[in-house]
Amino acid sequence: MAVLAFLLAAPLWANGESLLARDKGNIVLVGDSVPAFSVTLQSGEVLSECFWREGHIVLVFFNTTCSDCRKELPLIQELMQTHGKRYRFVAIGRAQDPEAASRFWQENGLTLPYTIDADRSIFSRFARVGIPRIYVIRDGTVTAAFEQKVSRKKFLRALR
Repeated sequence: MAVLAFLLAAPLWANGESLLARDKGNIVLVGDSVPAFSVTLQSGEVLSECFWREGHIVLVFFNTTCSDCRKELPLIQELMQTHGKRYRFVAIGRAQDPEAASRFWQENGLTLPYTIDADRSIFSRFARVGIPRIYVIRDGTVTAAFEQKVSRKKFLRALR
């Protein structure tokens, strides 16, 4: 009986990394295609479905009330300045107050393009919980994903 239970569970362990990660609130994992969505950035630029399917993109989910987000956003800004020719950086404020985001951007001198996802409709296509959340996307496929505190070293490795 124990052998049978092991054999039935083995496929979960063989593919367990993605199954267990999904159980922890993740929906989109490394190797997955980016879900279809479009957004209008604070600048007025519209990024449609085809934007997410082409090129190299760093997508960041944040909220300025999140202490980890407040620490990570200046790092993302810095990396955008050094890697902005190879990657397009976009931030999405999950359940974010628009005025608070605008103030935070001004106070911290951020130029990182962003939009607001007030009802979490975009975030919910990627995950159920956890910010900051960062996805490195190449030609529509997630090649790296980070949640909460991000190591600069790991993030730089993902951008290579």
